[in-house]
Amino acid sequence: MGKYTRKTTRGLHDQDLLRAAAMRVKSGLPLCKVSKEVGLPQSTMRRAVAKLDAAEDPQSVELATTFNFKSVFSANEEILLKDYMITAQHMHHGLTKKEAGQLAYEYAQAKGKNMPKNWTENKCAGKDWMNSFMSRLGLSLRSSKATSPARATSFNRTNVSEFFNNLEELLMKHKYPPNRIYNLDETGVTTVQKTPKVVAEKGSKQVGRITSAERGTLVTVVGFINAAGQSIAPFFVFPRVNWLQSFLNGTPPGSTGKCQPSGWMTAEIFPDMIRHLISQTSCSPTNRLLLIMDNHDSHISLSVVNLCRENGIDVLTLPPHCSQKLQPLDVAVYGPFKRYYNEAANSWMISNPNRRITIYEIGIFVGIAFPSAFVMENVLSGFQKTGIYPFNRNVFQDHDFLSAFVTDRPAPETSPMTGQSAVPSTSPGN
Repeated sequence: MGKYTRKTTRGLHDQDLLRAAAMRVKSGLPLCKVSKEVGLPQSTMRRAVAKLDAAEDPQSVELATTFNFKSVFSANEEILLKDYMITAQHMHHGLTKKEAGQLAYEYAQAKGKNMPKNWTENKCAGKDWMNSFMSRLGLSLRSSKATSPARATSFNRTNVSEFFNNLEELLMKHKYPPNRIYNLDETGVTTVQKTPKVVAEKGSKQVGRITSAERGTLVTVVGFINAAGQSIAPFFVFPRVNWLQSFLNGTPPGSTGKCQPSGWMTAEIFPDMIRHLISQTSCSPTNRLLLIMDNHDSHISLSVVNLCRENGIDVLTLPPHCSQKLQPLDVAVYGPFKRYYNEAANSWMISNPNRRITIYEIGIFVGIAFPSAFVMENVLSGFQKTGIYPFNRNVFQDHDFLSAFVTDRPAPETSPMTGQSAVPSTSPGN
């Protein structure tokens, strides 16, 4: 986002030169003669001399030429415009630059402001004004991410409060140390890497970069982290019928996985992933751990519930469509992981021209990306930003819930049918 650029150099003078020239005039030399010698306008010289005459300390006087531009809005009105735009952003209805310009015009019209001619002609604020306004108020253009209404409205105070109530109840009951509070989540990686930005000729309309193919094959990677900043080896789901040990070539030590034709996690495979967690953490009824995960259909089944109960795993599920805010892996780990994965894939393509990436190379890329992304700093940040550990039910502010304000409602104290608490515990281990 560029700042406003002056169209002329008029009024821009070297301040040291201007000060020295004004002091020469004050010493008794003719103003017109000094003005001609240094190449400064006489009017500028007169203003500078007058400022020095009126000052108690001439050396501290700023001699910069000032202009009183006529603003369309007052400072308070600009702040109101900015606040409106930020509120729209938090509600997932952010304005484009053109829409923001049209809003500024409509606001000026409603307030009866004296606007530039081009505003009236285009029914939109001018580009120069918009650039200057955004620079002054700390606004910038950002790429938006598609967000469904379900995701936007599910993250509300009621759902979040219920989650923290259940979390607090479990923490108080079992006193888990941070290395026994785990989060698991899956993410997808493919055989087609995301291409990076490249240096190109200015004005180029289409810039290509070689990829493995135009459509890729997906492999699911399941990550595990705990509130002490640690992680365990990932679990993979490969899109094949029969398992080959060569799928794990290059993966972090201790990794394992299963095959499923689609490459997605299923209810049949999920118990195997829980067994992997059990083997890596040595959990038991006397050495319990808290497992926080989303409530996807493949995660919750009778076999999973029984397996967790038998091995001392208390499961706490996240509210629907809230993982972008409450899942530590999503908040602070998977972003860097995907970036390092793509860098590894791009490097491989440069070193292996005319070859395609297959699922047999995915383990190598994950093995490179995993130790760089699953570092203590990222893991601890994920738990802290979500308020899970250290426990902080007030980690989210009012603006975090703006997109769901139409669905927010007070949590019911009791069920009208039974008279008991209407907030169920989501922990099979309770």
